[in-house]
Amino acid sequence: MANPIRCPDKNALEIEKDGKQFGTYVATVPADHTLDDVMSPDYFGRWQARGPTDQMLRPGDFIDVRPVDYSWYVRLMVRACLPTVDQVITAAIVPATVFDAGELPEGWSMEYKGTERKWTAFYNKVEKAALFKTQEEARAKIIELSGAEPEARPRGKPGPKPRAKAPEGEKTKESEPA
Repeated sequence: MANPIRCPDKNALEIEKDGKQFGTYVATVPADHTLDDVMSPDYFGRWQARGPTDQMLRPGDFIDVRPVDYSWYVRLMVRACLPTVDQVITAAIVPATVFDAGELPEGWSMEYKGTERKWTAFYNKVEKAALFKTQEEARAKIIELSGAEPEARPRGKPGPKPRAKAPEGEKTKESEPA
């Protein structure tokens, strides 16, 4: 039987906030660990509290999980700890979000090349730029390098105010003869 994929033992799970009733943890996991891996009861099994003063996972705690390539995110709630079998039962309380950078100009691609090179942009399989933390950063650089027009995205800035229509029968500048 194959060993289950588990959360790494070093620097993967850190407490963000330790409250009286529950704690909030942040887990940054390897890029090759999938959402299914993380949702497995074995994944966080070694991170559960073994005693009353341990600052480790307990029922009611939250875990914000993301891989090092920032390609997805999920918030889990610890529902049960089973120390005899090294398992932690979790439930996603916020649906998992998988990020997609969108369409790229023809000939362009991007790939996650590990923690040293991060997201890397390629044109016709030749590396053009690297060290982007997220897919969105890499895509923005690809758009810049390719000269393609970026998609229009609303930025929350107000545009020109629409003109109110004049009531019928009133003259406006547009309705007056020139």
